[in-house]
Amino acid sequence: MAATERSPTASASEFDKILPDAAPPFLATTPIQLGQGYVRRAYVSGRESIEITIANFGQEAGAFDRWVAGSANYPQARLSLPAAQANGFFSCASDLADAPCDLHIQLRSGFHVEVMGNGRVSRQDLTRLMTHIRLGLLADSTLAAL
Repeated sequence: MAATERSPTASASEFDKILPDAAPPFLATTPIQLGQGYVRRAYVSGRESIEITIANFGQEAGAFDRWVAGSANYPQARLSLPAAQANGFFSCASDLADAPCDLHIQLRSGFHVEVMGNGRVSRQDLTRLMTHIRLGLLADSTLAAL
């Protein structure tokens, strides 16, 4: 299979390494859910609940650069990938350091990741969970299409 081709369908097991069972202090509360065009997994730590959804938006020419430009006015996330491969930003309830936030990530490969705390999780906790999520595996264009 050429590097730019994707297999026709994904299985939940392909995402086991990306969305692990344990991401201390978070634990997965559900198995990986595979829907039409997305995968999802929920995590919990104490009273905090975070849901991660991954979808493939494709690789339309210029889409990643438009994403980066559109995200510039939001607090930027430090990600495990170089800025040329991924960009993420926080949408928060306020500018306060402990304000509840959600995290939105776009990869040049076409994958989009939503990390949603349902309006109750801080930027620091979202970042802590993301240290266990292997975004680099989503940068691989041979991963199956969703």
